[in-house]
Amino acid sequence: MTKELKLEECVNLLSGTASTGAAISSTSSSGAHHHHHHHLHHNKPLSLLPPSPYVSGSSGTSPGRDQNSTYAGQNLITSTPRAMIRRNSKNHLTGGYQCTVRLLDDAEILQCEFQPHHKGQFIMDFVCRQLNIAEKDYFGLRYVDTNKQRHWLDLSKSIVKQLRDMAYIVCFRFKFYPNDPMLLKEEVSRYQLVLQLRRDILHGRLYSTLSDMATLASFIIQSELGDHDPEVHTGNYISDYELVSRQSHELEEKAMELHQKLKGLTPSEADILFLKKAATLDTYGIDPHPVKDQQGEQVYLGINHTGISTFQGSRKSTHFKWSQITKLNYEAKMFIIHLSIPEDARTKKKETVGFKCQTSSSCKYLWRSAVEQRLFFT
Repeated sequence: MTKELKLEECVNLLSGTASTGAAISSTSSSGAHHHHHHHLHHNKPLSLLPPSPYVSGSSGTSPGRDQNSTYAGQNLITSTPRAMIRRNSKNHLTGGYQCTVRLLDDAEILQCEFQPHHKGQFIMDFVCRQLNIAEKDYFGLRYVDTNKQRHWLDLSKSIVKQLRDMAYIVCFRFKFYPNDPMLLKEEVSRYQLVLQLRRDILHGRLYSTLSDMATLASFIIQSELGDHDPEVHTGNYISDYELVSRQSHELEEKAMELHQKLKGLTPSEADILFLKKAATLDTYGIDPHPVKDQQGEQVYLGINHTGISTFQGSRKSTHFKWSQITKLNYEAKMFIIHLSIPEDARTKKKETVGFKCQTSSSCKYLWRSAVEQRLFFT
């Protein structure tokens, strides 16, 4: 049975993918948490660096993976202290529940008490209040189900019904990456985007050429360590920091060379350059979904403000603009894009393209993501 895209249905939809962080280490204080220092991951365990999700071969899955969300060897469920995720995190005194919210900074979590009748929006409002975020529309709350399929919490529906058999753990993430980061009016929102993109770089979702990655790394170093100081910054002074997925000596050398040229930039200025550079890359805002194209080739499908793209390696191989897409649907494991492409002033060529997902639930999730992104950006 084909699921058609109806506007009113779309509005009710939310579903997605949970980037997982390290096991929880501290509880965030409330208030507008800002600048920042020492968000860098020290002493990278090299064997744990994930491969780029755009490179096939890792059993056809990706760190953007529906299938496991095991970033840097950490699995969302198993790396969490057992006591925290005993089923029904129910508070017997109040008849309420408690949900753990992982923030974009891995070291920080929030605990949110909620009642059985509360909807997803209750947790979102709570998190945004704690972080002093007014621009809520760009964010979502992700969770992983018992089959390791990722979802976005539907903010208009009951929390308890969505997280039925699961631990009450959600991750606060960017859901819609603004086409221009400067559209975010508030510094606190822009800083959350900096943290999100640093995560994307670390997990191999935001990926580009060596020189682009070294440029991004140099802005991160300037933001965190300040001006290059020949007295302090000797030898390979960045090798202790985990900055990018598959961090090589060559990349570190180039990033250090670029860092020396950034003297005088404040952390905020370095962050703005970082955001502007990241937003120019093809993989910006992309969560890669492993699919097979019509030729049976393994490719990654990504969705962002520009439309839907396929990637082979980190190279964009095809691109469907939102303006060309007339309808999105799915049947079992097939995700189907209906296109109308102008050939000349008067005629349009109609076309249908299908991609085969690994499971029907990952297909439904891909379809929901595409529908919601389309709704948000068009």
